[in-house]
Amino acid sequence: MMMTVEMKEKLKELVANTIEVDEFEEHDRFVEDFGVDSMMVLELVARIEKEFGVSIPDEYFAEFQTFADVALITEKCMKETESASL
Repeated sequence: MMMTVEMKEKLKELVANTIEVDEFEEHDRFVEDFGVDSMMVLELVARIEKEFGVSIPDEYFAEFQTFADVALITEKCMKETESASL
């Protein structure tokens, strides 16, 4: 499944609410630019899993560096979840 514009907007909203910023650019670095810590990443993962019905393996957590990374990983996990259910 490809991420739709609406899904990407929802994901952007989830990220903004979780890392507590009003706006960010796709390639802003969470830790360096916003001081995001590991607990915020865990919260973000939990919110994404609930909202999109996906499972994000632990090994991806360290790759959540920018919104572009989060969108790419979320889409990849959506495809894996979809193919696992076929």
